[in-house]
Amino acid sequence: MEWVVVVLALGCLVFILHMVSDYFKRRQELEPKLQRLEQAKEKLQSEIRNSKGALDEQRGQLSPLREELTQLEQEAKKIQQQAPAKRPRQKPAEEKDG
Repeated sequence: MEWVVVVLALGCLVFILHMVSDYFKRRQELEPKLQRLEQAKEKLQSEIRNSKGALDEQRGQLSPLREELTQLEQEAKKIQQQAPAKRPRQKPAEEKDG
């Protein structure tokens, strides 16, 4: 009966050794992929930083334009308030009967 325990122990040991060797084999296969993913991640992060910088620059340029637009809208309102209300032109009597 002791030989059954010995066989099971040896089987477990072989299984553990197989798992460890499989782990290291797959790790070697995956390392280049992980490195490429890290490089891609760094590249994308730098692109995001560049895009944020460009966006901030565009927002800086947009701010004066918004102020100018607000001023122009205020001037347009003043002009509309100052202009007398126009009545629609009436057609001469001859054209009405027509």
